[in-house]
Amino acid sequence: MTPFLLNMLRDPADGSQLKVKHPRYNEHGHVSDGILVGKSGVTYPVRKGIPRFTGQRQKIRTVLTDKEQHTEAHKSLHKHAWENEFVQNTFGGDTIFKDKVVIDCGGGSGYQGLWMLEKGAKHVIHIECSRAVDGVVRECMEESPHIDIIQCTLDELPFKAESFDGLIICNDTLRHCDSFDNSLKSLWGILENGGELVFQCPVRQNRYWYHHLRHVLIHKGFRKFMQKRSSFTVGLYARIVSFLHLIPGMNYVLIRNNLVYRTTKPSGHFCLARRYKDAVHHTFEYFAGYKFEHVKTQDELKNLVSFLQSNPVHVENMEHVCHKHRPNGMAIRMRKS
Repeated sequence: MTPFLLNMLRDPADGSQLKVKHPRYNEHGHVSDGILVGKSGVTYPVRKGIPRFTGQRQKIRTVLTDKEQHTEAHKSLHKHAWENEFVQNTFGGDTIFKDKVVIDCGGGSGYQGLWMLEKGAKHVIHIECSRAVDGVVRECMEESPHIDIIQCTLDELPFKAESFDGLIICNDTLRHCDSFDNSLKSLWGILENGGELVFQCPVRQNRYWYHHLRHVLIHKGFRKFMQKRSSFTVGLYARIVSFLHLIPGMNYVLIRNNLVYRTTKPSGHFCLARRYKDAVHHTFEYFAGYKFEHVKTQDELKNLVSFLQSNPVHVENMEHVCHKHRPNGMAIRMRKS
């Protein structure tokens, strides 16, 4: 934990400045172990350089490996998608990170933080509540002195209200939180004027009757059914539909009806094998990986955003995100004013 982060941390219980007791330092002079305490008297441990504000770890079932290990194995594929889909379609270029302090919410493997530093970010604070913080994420932190990790939920952030004027990024994160709305409001609450919040939200179409039927049958019904099945059963299903979606024509039917999920469309050598692996991973993740998979209608999303930022001038990409053919990876941008 760097001095930079320690100076920013506040007690979620009362908002008081946190101080470290019984610290142990690593070779860089950063706190590796200790106890954080504020005026409330509540203590929070620092272990392996990570301040921890939650005693629980999110349990995630996986097919073969953990999510962060999947990203490790396909790092180049994920980086290509991050640069050419999320960054390019959301910001129009990578200059947005130049000299910015970035809070990366739920970044999973942590590689996204390293990529932000490559694009010129000044410092990256990685927030993750799952066990990923003790895996690949911590290895990423060890690669750079400009990355900090916090284990906490987005509902109870250890920061002072209206104190952060940097960039907050939620890349495919909020939909897995207990409450999409509460987490978004919590993040918006720590921003001061000039800060920016970037987030993604799956938008479901509800114009026709079959849109609603598909949502009820697949998202609510079939997904709930699959969550009660064993990892073997869900994994077998993910492999079968991922193979079928490689057949011309079948991919449209399966993806359109949310029966298979894929975040990227790899090209080049062995592209079919990579498409298959990506689909297996994300299909399993959708049906059994997380307890929550929030989606919103266009009206629900627009009402939530306008409640937080009433000036549409400071909101970007809304119409594109709500369109049924939205660009891959595009996220909504909200600037506080």
